[in-house]
Amino acid sequence: MAHETWGRDMRGVNGCSGSTHEGASDSGAAVGGRHHQVNSHPILVVDDEPCIRGLLEDTLSEAGYEVDSAQSGEVALERFQETRYHVVLLDLTMPGMGGIEVLERIREIDDSVLFIVVTADCDTDALLESMRKRVVDYLTKPFLISTLLDSVSSACQAYDKARRNRERVEEVEEENRCLLREGTELRERVSEVESQNDAILRHMNSGLVFLDTQGTIRYANPLAASILETETAKLLGRAYAEVFALNAKDREAVRAALSCGTAQRNVEVTLRLSGEGSKPISINAARVPGPEDSTRGVVLVFVDLTHRKEVEARVRRLDRLAAMGELAAGIVHEVRNPLAGIQTAAELLDRRLEAGDHNHRYTTVVMEEVGRLDRLLNDLLEYARPGARAIREAKLGPVVRRAVQMVEGAAKEKGARLSVELPAHLPPLPIDQDKIECVLINVIRNAIDSVRNEEGFVEVSVRLTSDQSSVRIEVVDNGGGIDPRDLERLLRPFETTKAHGTGLGLPISARIVEAHSGRFDLHGRPGLGSVATIELPMHAPGGESGSQELTASASGEDR
Repeated sequence: MAHETWGRDMRGVNGCSGSTHEGASDSGAAVGGRHHQVNSHPILVVDDEPCIRGLLEDTLSEAGYEVDSAQSGEVALERFQETRYHVVLLDLTMPGMGGIEVLERIREIDDSVLFIVVTADCDTDALLESMRKRVVDYLTKPFLISTLLDSVSSACQAYDKARRNRERVEEVEEENRCLLREGTELRERVSEVESQNDAILRHMNSGLVFLDTQGTIRYANPLAASILETETAKLLGRAYAEVFALNAKDREAVRAALSCGTAQRNVEVTLRLSGEGSKPISINAARVPGPEDSTRGVVLVFVDLTHRKEVEARVRRLDRLAAMGELAAGIVHEVRNPLAGIQTAAELLDRRLEAGDHNHRYTTVVMEEVGRLDRLLNDLLEYARPGARAIREAKLGPVVRRAVQMVEGAAKEKGARLSVELPAHLPPLPIDQDKIECVLINVIRNAIDSVRNEEGFVEVSVRLTSDQSSVRIEVVDNGGGIDPRDLERLLRPFETTKAHGTGLGLPISARIVEAHSGRFDLHGRPGLGSVATIELPMHAPGGESGSQELTASASGEDR
């Protein structure tokens, strides 16, 4: 083994021969004089060579460190059961338990320990493996004492930094726990306040609903549901105009509060109920302010004026003829009362049918159509300014089937053969299903009406256009046809060739198709039948997706 030398010059540690260089004592004193200080970092030296182990221990002790040593990995583990060391100087190559295994076992005991590898072996793989296991430095024998002390000092500083980081993490975690406790307390307080507010709202003697800026009901107290003759859960998420069913003038009061924050006080309106009858109510509408002068929504507070109106009505009846008032009320409900009667009758009939009775589908159709007629009534009366359509992605096949089902009876009565051709896979497209169904019923019924003999037929076909940008629906008949001079006139309101027609069916159908950015055409010649063509785009105007993407998203048959 080579001779041992000490100092801060180019001499270093290599081994032991039983004696030291003549300058060893002075150099050691210099080392101690420069580095000696009280140091709270306990260090463990693990090396199977007694001389190296002793020299490292003495050198670090003189530098002010608390040092223990172990001649093997097994002894090192025993030392760790008694003392927690901050830094370990570890020889990788030792008999018995190797340095890497010792490192791993110590880390299982204390993961905060930092390691300095001391070895005469230049095995690169072993060094790399050790460096991945929380090793901060490695010293290859021989090495300078100054290098050793600098490495240990750096390791101790790294340990202190890591400890401070751990302490800071613990402080942050404690702060987070405090914040969580405060958050929990705040939530409990908020919940308590909400419970109090809810109790107040539940027991107030007026109905109250909160509308968001879109006019959708987000809250309703029990009395509001009672006045509206429904359940609270059935009100949430619905548009106020649908629930309150007000006329245009009355809706304007709420719209004013929604749009510009104008408060509306004691606005008396008549509420049309879902069944027969109506209910007078008085509404107070107030804007709920949000941040930066924005609007969170509108609060509607309303009371049932039924009792008061009944008293007033009895007084007024003394001054005018009851028949005049009843006549006016009958005119107001002339259209809606029959629909309500049909709806009620269909519901009663549906309840009396046994489960599994195929007639349920007919009562279901009746109830659905009553609802559709009620929704379409305003559109039919306001042809000149159609409202916004409920356009959404939907399959066209079910819509076509429902329309054909609605006119099957008329075709049988006329003796016309009614056929439908649908592709096996038809992509969904943006449509208002109710409106398009109305268009199809009207066009197919017109075709059936034009058939004049038992050999008449009406064919309904649906297919994609060649460029797959639109869906084309054609209704072909072999009826009396259309005079070319009448084609343009038939699409104008109140123009008809039927004895009892209103002249609104085709114009309304054309307007509905136009609202879908589609195309509606009529072709025909007298005595040779006619063709009604409806083209609906696969995508709403401004859409970016292609027809192939829609086709890929469709699944199942569309028949």
